[in-house]
Amino acid sequence: MMLFKKISRILCAVSATACLVGCAEKFSEKETKYYVVYSDILNPDGLLCGIDEDGNYTSSVKINLRDGTNVGFADGMTVIGGGRANTHMLIDGDGEYKEFYLLDEPNYTGVCAVTTDGDKMISSMNGGFSDGVYLNLLVIQDISGNVDVKEIIEIYAEDIICVEGTVYIVGAMDYAGEEDGWIGKIISYDTESGEMSEREFEARKPLGEIQCLGDRLYCSAYELNGGCKEIYVIDRLTLDKVGILTFEENISGLLTSEGKLYFETGGVFCEADPSDGSVAASLYTLPEGGYIEYAAASEGRIYITTRFDVPRDDGGNDPVVGVQAECVPSDGTVTETPVRMDRSKYSFFVPVPAF
Repeated sequence: MMLFKKISRILCAVSATACLVGCAEKFSEKETKYYVVYSDILNPDGLLCGIDEDGNYTSSVKINLRDGTNVGFADGMTVIGGGRANTHMLIDGDGEYKEFYLLDEPNYTGVCAVTTDGDKMISSMNGGFSDGVYLNLLVIQDISGNVDVKEIIEIYAEDIICVEGTVYIVGAMDYAGEEDGWIGKIISYDTESGEMSEREFEARKPLGEIQCLGDRLYCSAYELNGGCKEIYVIDRLTLDKVGILTFEENISGLLTSEGKLYFETGGVFCEADPSDGSVAASLYTLPEGGYIEYAAASEGRIYITTRFDVPRDDGGNDPVVGVQAECVPSDGTVTETPVRMDRSKYSFFVPVPAF
């Protein structure tokens, strides 16, 4: 059985909490609404805190996580991958967590994309260049370090999902010396047979987020050094591009939930018609000056993490750096929770819903 640690009020001294929350000397007595994972680019000393509905801290514990910027959310579990270091963690809605290394090699580089499938960790790990081609590793292992798959893949990955035993990875290929440079690409890997397929698409349009609806994959296509105004519709079995959804404004936060397609455009998170991309309903208006950092869905609820470029002050001594919105499309309700962070210590945060 997997050995998980449980975040607790008594796991961390008040001094460690005070460095994050400023003048706070004790934890909130309210129920934990979210667990927030904090990390930095260079510092391996991360922090895992519980927060209540007002954003006040309910618990805190030190963790080993660096650059925790790659996030997967499935089956009520959140896996957070270190982008620059092989430090990762798995956390559930009860605050139980596990720190681990992929391939059982702590000194290996980090991950480009990560997700889960049952008790398996699925990731695209950094591999570097070889003969002008960027190589990554597709790694599938359990949390104890038992490796099922370790395959070289030729892609710089941006996102990864697993659907009915097939892993889909999207990103781009960098052809050294070619005028067009980066070329959008998708790879599929059948975990049962080990069969791998791939398709390349337009030059100068890396693929970003990937989501699945039925037999179709929806992949955001980004302009090189620009925003995203297109979604590629790809046949899940053949990997052929069967359509393109185009938009006048940039989109972000591509997501599917309960058989519906969602994304943000013009500062509004919307439900969209998957056949043509037209807006069917507005779900949530982002706070002014905010942009989507993560979007995830579970059990009919959508979780939108908004981050601010400029530190904010809500009247206390610690800045509000983001807002976590919990949306219920079935009844239109939205609940917002502020997220605070000591910017002198941490650069990134990942909220995890408490269940």
